[in-house]
Amino acid sequence: MRKATVSPPQAWPTLGFHHRFIELELRALTPIFKSGSTTTQIDEGRPFRAPSIRGALRYWWRATSTLADVEQLRAREKALFGGVHGGPVASAVSVAILSQQSSAGPRPSNKPYAFGVTGKEPQDEARNRQVHMNTTGTLRIDWREDSDGEEVKRDLKAWLLFGGIGGRSRRGAGSIWWDEGIDRPLTIDNYIAAWRRLVPEGATRPWPTLAGSVLLVGPARASADAAWNEGLDWMRDVRASRGVRQGFLGVRGNDLFEWKREDYLRFEQAGQFRSSRAALGLPIRFQGRKGTYILNAQGYNRYPSPVHLKVVQFGSDFHPVMLVLRGPMPTDVSAKKTDKTQGKGSTTRGTVAEAGLDRFLALAAQLPGWGRHV
Repeated sequence: MRKATVSPPQAWPTLGFHHRFIELELRALTPIFKSGSTTTQIDEGRPFRAPSIRGALRYWWRATSTLADVEQLRAREKALFGGVHGGPVASAVSVAILSQQSSAGPRPSNKPYAFGVTGKEPQDEARNRQVHMNTTGTLRIDWREDSDGEEVKRDLKAWLLFGGIGGRSRRGAGSIWWDEGIDRPLTIDNYIAAWRRLVPEGATRPWPTLAGSVLLVGPARASADAAWNEGLDWMRDVRASRGVRQGFLGVRGNDLFEWKREDYLRFEQAGQFRSSRAALGLPIRFQGRKGTYILNAQGYNRYPSPVHLKVVQFGSDFHPVMLVLRGPMPTDVSAKKTDKTQGKGSTTRGTVAEAGLDRFLALAAQLPGWGRHV
């Protein structure tokens, strides 16, 4: 295992301000998936990057914000995290990695749904990519005393409870947990209560938010890897209409196979189609009867999934959890043919079935051993 030590941050350049800080001992319950100096090799011993953590903190700050107006949100975010639009403003929050360590390992071969080939990289390269294993580190968060310290702590706790680090974190990779520095729930009931305290009051916002969110909690498992497999397998089965495992037979039905008919069959037979699966994130690469396609939102490079899978730990028990945020989603999608069969480059247009997210939640709530909380 390789260890890297980083010097503490230098004194703030602003004058006349005192600062508060929190130091956290972090560990990753699942491998961290991120590139290093090459696409296949990691920078061993350096699993954490301060800019990546700052980006995650901004995301979860927006998701837990009590504001309801976009302009107010932007102004407050700039005051807290800094920005240059409309004139430069220094950040009131600083992130530093005081120490970190990890070892290099191969991408897990038994988790194709988490680490499957995306189509953007050669298969040999994708299979040979490394991940960070056995990751630990010390994180320090500073904020100016004139800032709202409770707001910073709320944001930090949301990231720790529901977020991750690195690529494929929405499918459970890079599930971080902590031991010291800020209150940590000790039981799954404490965890559910902590989620409820972070949910903003009022209606959903025009950005991804915990307002109106749903929390799905899976059964306890003896290891983080077993809990991760539990979450990945069920997410795959519900989203991909697999329905092949014995425990899933009671959930199978016409609703499940409707997903497949919409995305894989109907669009090839008509000029328009509606996709429920698109509500769970885009782009989607799939094989239709007439070729290989990329389904994506029109006018977007991607639409990140509102479903966040994470592994959490309480004593010797590990649970998979799925947090489903609410927010706007694209309305129009297109399926573009990408392979070399006849008609390459042709595009079929369709729409997103917004009810697809609710259908996913209804099916997921029936999974054996899982509970749904609203």
